[in-house]
Amino acid sequence: MKKPACMKMKCGAVDGCLTRNGKCDIIQAALNALDNERKLSAVMLGDRKHDILGAKAVGIDSIGVLWGYGSLEEHEDAGATRIVKTVDELYEAIMGGVDNENHATTCNTCLGYS
Repeated sequence: MKKPACMKMKCGAVDGCLTRNGKCDIIQAALNALDNERKLSAVMLGDRKHDILGAKAVGIDSIGVLWGYGSLEEHEDAGATRIVKTVDELYEAIMGGVDNENHATTCNTCLGYS
């Protein structure tokens, strides 16, 4: 069974520079570009506390991933909604219980939302 591609877009700081308000401005820009009317929900994937705190600041859930720079303690302290150790755990966290054969027409996850 082929796993679907689940990202519609990615956003980041230009040349590594964050805005005055940090990660939350970048996340907000992505939300505005993807779903300006907020009809869908979104989740932020991140490997550092700044990703988790940015998600909290704009009111969305976050998944801390442990294969980047941040530690388990850093994600816990920042208040990640969920923390995963592997890509398979991430896939399950996002796609859990979705019928992969028919998900594209029934699930917003394929658009990068959960």
